[in-house]
Amino acid sequence: MSFENLTKKNQQYLRTVQKLLEQAGKNSTEIDELLATILPEIEEKQARGFTARALYGTPTQWVRSQLEGSHPETEEQADTNDNPWLMWLESTLFLLAFVGLGIGLINQFVPNSPSYGLLTLISMTTGGGAVFYALYHFIYRYYEPQYEGERPNVRRGFLFVGLILLTWIGLITLSESLLIGINLPLPSFALILIGAAAFGVRWWLMRTYNIKNARINPRRRPL
Repeated sequence: MSFENLTKKNQQYLRTVQKLLEQAGKNSTEIDELLATILPEIEEKQARGFTARALYGTPTQWVRSQLEGSHPETEEQADTNDNPWLMWLESTLFLLAFVGLGIGLINQFVPNSPSYGLLTLISMTTGGGAVFYALYHFIYRYYEPQYEGERPNVRRGFLFVGLILLTWIGLITLSESLLIGINLPLPSFALILIGAAAFGVRWWLMRTYNIKNARINPRRRPL
């Protein structure tokens, strides 16, 4: 069976599945029949950012589900899209909607309230989205069923999250101090419009791509 049309990550996934099925005593015909049940969906959805792992869990879990029966908890998460860029974008738009609408409405009703310039708004929300994704990638995802048996490298995770936090703080400081001349505070109606637009775009992306929420894991409630 050819995997030429798949990404390298998906090719590796299916090769691992093949080896596991061989170890389980399946012959080549049985293996091809099993892979044929998932190959078309993987090819179709990889263009939208889905990986085989996001669709079916780890190779071990998928093989076990074929040998012993399906696992509802894994199937429930299978359709979520864990593309890193989309997850970062979803978190960024969430923050942009929250900050834009929140600060804009406060400025409408509370005179002389502080506002943000466009550069500060961008650095604040894009950096915050990166922090959310980093926490998910290095720590929280390992509590999900499809990563069963894997452990996070906590030291490396906190190192990367710390570096991203410092970069985030640096960008906000830069935009608010050194670039103050071109980073004028936005009026409240502009902040509200930006926040509403971000909310609308995020809603459309979530409906279209079913993006996994980086702010949710089995030990926390969604933000």
